[in-house]
Amino acid sequence: MDKLFTYHNAIIVGDMGTGKSTLIKTSLMPQLAIISPNLFYCELWMRPVDETKDVMFKKLGIHNDPLIDIASLSIKLLEKGPCFFILDSFERYKSLENAERGKLDRFIEFCSERDDVYIILSGDRDSFFEWGSLLSRSSLDSVYEIKIDKRGSFRTRPVI
Repeated sequence: MDKLFTYHNAIIVGDMGTGKSTLIKTSLMPQLAIISPNLFYCELWMRPVDETKDVMFKKLGIHNDPLIDIASLSIKLLEKGPCFFILDSFERYKSLENAERGKLDRFIEFCSERDDVYIILSGDRDSFFEWGSLLSRSSLDSVYEIKIDKRGSFRTRPVI
């Protein structure tokens, strides 16, 4: 988590089935939930920004207002504490339509420009170089690889 707070982002990579999502949900999310109620986990599909906004509205217990954009909603939530966005299955980025990619790129840029917004991307190691450079503040120092050892235990290690 030190790297997350230093760079305002973290990237988690690993082979398919290594437990990236499990590690995020069982270890990282409980720790971040102590820091702020503004913790949002979203698995990417076809409309990642809208899907993330849906997660936000659902967690807030209010009806999704299509007139409110995700950046405005995030800024409003910052009154209660920093925002943490976890975008899982980021390897799907390469299969998004151009318009959806553009929306996601702008959202990531918004997150990268704010000191009170943190973003974590998780995806397959093999496609990392197709999406890993999207974080303008990122450094290879903030990239962690997850592996499962012979005993079935998680192991994390910095990529560099």
